[in-house]
Amino acid sequence: MEFEVNPDREWLQQEYFHLQKIVEEFDARAIAIKVCGVITILVLLAVAVGTGIRALYLVTALGGILFWIVEAIWKSFQISDHNRLRQIEDFLDGVAFPDSSVQNIAHGWARGKHGVTIWRILTWPHVFMPHLAMAVIAGALYMVPHTL
Repeated sequence: MEFEVNPDREWLQQEYFHLQKIVEEFDARAIAIKVCGVITILVLLAVAVGTGIRALYLVTALGGILFWIVEAIWKSFQISDHNRLRQIEDFLDGVAFPDSSVQNIAHGWARGKHGVTIWRILTWPHVFMPHLAMAVIAGALYMVPHTL
């Protein structure tokens, strides 16, 4: 008995691996955002402590918050592909048949968020750490009275 490859299945497998590669690339860039954020905040904190300029603590806290928001926006782009990945996984597991009349990367991306908002993403620990913690520390250091 010869095994016949379903052309829809082959296309979906190609689409799946392409989308999986995109998601992994987003993960790598999210780590880069975290690294840049940590380095920037630590440098700003060191300068603030070294110079004694209290306003730099506020700039540092704002920087932490901005990196947190950037990562949440980045994560929102990444999760847009997750719905289509789940559809393809279900099909490959024999659970359901996704719309495979065309490769659905663009259509799946547009529908992919399913109500996940930036506000919700901002509450995810893997998104807000370490940015929020560093912003809180910088804000607390600003509040501490400094004597010359």
